[in-house]
Amino acid sequence: MISSIGYGEIMSSSFSYCGFWYSFDLEQRKAIALYHKFNYQDFPYHTYVVQAFMKRYWVRSELERCVSSYQAKYHLAPEAHWNYPLSVNAKREEPLPQVYGIRSVFHGQENSYEFDFCYNAQDFFANYVDLALGVYLPQAVPALYANYLHVPNYLRSDSVGLHTLYGLPTLAQVEEWVASFEQARKDFPWQLRPGLGICISRHDKIGQMPGVRSAICDLFSQTFAWLTDKAVFYPSKFRRNTNDLQELYHDDKIAYSKNFRFMICPENSYAPGYVTEKIIEAMAAGCIPIYWGGIETELDYFNAKAILFYDPRNPQALSKRLKELWQDQEQLDAFLAEPCFLPGTAARIFLRYIYPVAKRWSELQDNINLYAYLKQPQETTLEAEKLKAEQALAALGLEENKYAYLEQEQNRPPFNYRVNFEEYSQEEKECLLQVLNHYLQE
Repeated sequence: MISSIGYGEIMSSSFSYCGFWYSFDLEQRKAIALYHKFNYQDFPYHTYVVQAFMKRYWVRSELERCVSSYQAKYHLAPEAHWNYPLSVNAKREEPLPQVYGIRSVFHGQENSYEFDFCYNAQDFFANYVDLALGVYLPQAVPALYANYLHVPNYLRSDSVGLHTLYGLPTLAQVEEWVASFEQARKDFPWQLRPGLGICISRHDKIGQMPGVRSAICDLFSQTFAWLTDKAVFYPSKFRRNTNDLQELYHDDKIAYSKNFRFMICPENSYAPGYVTEKIIEAMAAGCIPIYWGGIETELDYFNAKAILFYDPRNPQALSKRLKELWQDQEQLDAFLAEPCFLPGTAARIFLRYIYPVAKRWSELQDNINLYAYLKQPQETTLEAEKLKAEQALAALGLEENKYAYLEQEQNRPPFNYRVNFEEYSQEEKECLLQVLNHYLQE
């Protein structure tokens, strides 16, 4: 699914999308969510969104043809990074063609370090695009690429996310979003829910990865075998045993999940900072989430006491905890009383993820006030919302500075690197040769 840009289109200041997953319906819906709130036709520059998982040479050919301002500014040469940590940027021997009126953003989606079919996106196309958004190595990638920002995937979910950048919520809207999760369990009392467990997924095992969902679901079913022979409902492709989600709830996952007490919602893979919409969907439905994934980087606003964690090294710990909650009303009441999020969550999310992304996007658009370009414009500015968020945290005795170093110009690299193949280790050389052979075959 490629929406290519012709040079004649570029000055029209519209929107183009270079997608992935071919004709996968879910991802088409997510693509629509990327631009449904902005009047892109009014932007100073053409907006070009790239999403991961495509064959790299398709994306590469498009981004070579439609050179970003980032490439032109730093005179960067393209490189293929695959199956190995990032190399430094190479410089072009000849000047780049002057291409005006295009600003590009890469929209990362999955754990490319784990999935064999995603290796080609592990550098987030950071040396091609103006703004690279991903969910991995937030401390390592910016050391080479100042246009990279760590953004959890749940902020871009079409079901429960805030659509950072593309939706640009105000601080008040983030606060409303956070409050909605706390309300879900009150509106649908946990003890009155007819179903026990639910797992909504299309798959379990990808590539060489072991099946974590199967392991958790089997453990859950064994734990409650004395209670029911159908402890877990599977309304999607993975182990489907009911069609109620489609037939009665018209694929509204949140509404359907409010019938259940627990949601088994592990990530597809593990990497620090790789947090998708899965755990957020459990919270939005008021379920107790049973989770496995790299959420440790986000536990300064997620409340770990409101989550049940699965540890593959000690699976029986989860079974023991489930039995404790089921058999001890006092422990259950205490668990259910825990909020989903810690104090200051809305302000922290705004300052850590929403403001930095929007600020850079605004800078690329001649410092326009992005709130004025929403289809439903807001009478505010990024700086005004930032100040509100800082004041909200200060009132709690907190501050948000996790990625503050990226705001300092002196910490941004000069981009004067050249790659010296002879300085590579033997392992790096073998990986590079593997990459070259891969592309020669294609």
